[in-house]
Amino acid sequence: MVRGTYKKVIRMVCIVYAAFMFYFLFLRNSFNIGGSYWEHLAININIVPFNTIRQMVYLIVNVSNPHLLPYAVINLFGNVVGFIPFGILLPCLLKQVQSIKKFLPYTVGVIIAIELVQLLTLRGSCDIDDLILNTTGALIGYVLWRTVSRWYVSKYE
Repeated sequence: MVRGTYKKVIRMVCIVYAAFMFYFLFLRNSFNIGGSYWEHLAININIVPFNTIRQMVYLIVNVSNPHLLPYAVINLFGNVVGFIPFGILLPCLLKQVQSIKKFLPYTVGVIIAIELVQLLTLRGSCDIDDLILNTTGALIGYVLWRTVSRWYVSKYE
């Protein structure tokens, strides 16, 4: 594929991915249980690492609440899978983040920004576990990108 065409395809895929993620992360209905904005803010924060992950794993392993089981699976795996494309597309799009030393801080910064916007707009929660799961997904994507790009270079260049 010609390099210019490759860049155009990557940009288009990034736009589609960004639109999908924007919708999923920010355009969902907010969860309103009554109370003030500040009460909602307090409810929507988790700064204890692995607290939510532990709860979701418990729900899945013990099937303790069949009604919450789909939510637990989507929460755990969706937070990982949703960011795999980010880990692939970011180094394709930005040459300066192709090393893990640059990729990781950039990724963590973007995810923290997303979590804070979700918190302030009450369109989700600000959860340290989302940061952990999203970063894990991005790292999986990065490893896939790195593996394929090294294979491609060794085979075709």
